[in-house]
Amino acid sequence: MAEPTDVDWVPDACTLPTAEQPLRVAEFGELFASAVRDVRRVDPTTLHLRLDRAAHATAQELTERESDCCSFFTFDFLPADDRTVTLTVTVPTAYTAVLDAVADQAAAAPPDCGGSALPSASRWASWKTPADRCTSRDGRRSTSSASASSPRRWR
Repeated sequence: MAEPTDVDWVPDACTLPTAEQPLRVAEFGELFASAVRDVRRVDPTTLHLRLDRAAHATAQELTERESDCCSFFTFDFLPADDRTVTLTVTVPTAYTAVLDAVADQAAAAPPDCGGSALPSASRWASWKTPADRCTSRDGRRSTSSASASSPRRWR
């Protein structure tokens, strides 16, 4: 279950009840940690997130719920390759600060790299994209699955 998180950047235009906003932000944090493989800020109003294809249905459901309360967001999904989809997030110019916060959350989300331990701070700082976080020092991608008996929580 998603843990509440700070939401001081949520705009007044959001109709989600205030008490539910931290949980929604945490849901996005979990999606970003488990599925985001690349974050690209195309321009001030457009963000591209490359997601694992396995997370497409979860991302679709979450973005549909987000559109219900924050109608200023536009979410579009396109296949990127056989393993990933691209989620394009766009906002009107008045909401670029909100998109900044989403981009920051996506880029900073500690990934779920199949149960691997959180690396050292120096290694964390050296990564260029979220996908780098799931790659070992020798360049191989982590493929083990996380244990269902010990879910990881990130803060």
